[in-house]
Amino acid sequence: NIANSRSSLKSSAYVGGTFNSGLFKLQVDELLDTVRPNWAKVEPALHSSLQLVRSNIEAIPTGQPVSIEHAEQQLLSNHGVQIPFPTPRPKLDSNYSLQYLKPSHINVVGSYPLKIMAKSKEPLCADLIVTIPDRVLLEKDYLNNRFFTKRAFYIASIATGLRNSMRQSFDMKFNTLHGNQYHPILLLTPIKSQGIAYQIRIIPSVPEETFNVTKLSLQKNNLRQQADQESKTSANSAFYNASVLQDTLVTSYLKLQHAALTASDAYRDACLLGRV
Repeated sequence: NIANSRSSLKSSAYVGGTFNSGLFKLQVDELLDTVRPNWAKVEPALHSSLQLVRSNIEAIPTGQPVSIEHAEQQLLSNHGVQIPFPTPRPKLDSNYSLQYLKPSHINVVGSYPLKIMAKSKEPLCADLIVTIPDRVLLEKDYLNNRFFTKRAFYIASIATGLRNSMRQSFDMKFNTLHGNQYHPILLLTPIKSQGIAYQIRIIPSVPEETFNVTKLSLQKNNLRQQADQESKTSANSAFYNASVLQDTLVTSYLKLQHAALTASDAYRDACLLGRV
């Protein structure tokens, strides 16, 4: 009958790509135009700010190894910066030291360099990864919050250096990445508007080979002191282990995204549509 014929024609049109290249594509293109930032305005402002922040991080002097107690007193008393240690806080008499050395790499990562960020009510955000050098870390720092204690001191040291050199340009505060207390970051917001609202997130990371991956499987317990204190049988520390691993996979994830973008021109638009 006529109704069935029309239905069949409509279905074959979708299958044959008529709607793909016609009305549907126009609707998708229109939607993408509404969520895609105006890169002609965004790029100059963000690029200059990222270059400025990067050069100021590179200018932060290295420090000598210090105890946790001395590090905390020094940053808080002399600079008003409180180290964003995770809970439970490290013991002041812990038998390892903290040290700031210049990052081995500083890279812009995430949505901004790939141009997959979308407009929203929130400011646009660019991520700056600082790679903690191997010399700061020990092989067994994945145990008992030691890595995250050193990571917190590292981002606090960067905050101190930038506060001394860039306090007239940016408001600065600590935040957490995706609400994870193990991942404190430094959030920079420009004081003077440049016509667009944006922020820069400074995120510490470590090289992928820093820790033995087998020691960080989700079945392992790497919070042993805490388990002993609570008089519990050893349980896995899956979330903690995954948080350590996440800090080692930043570069790999960036390479994966670049590979996807190279393999498919539609990857960028697909990411934008996924954010709508």
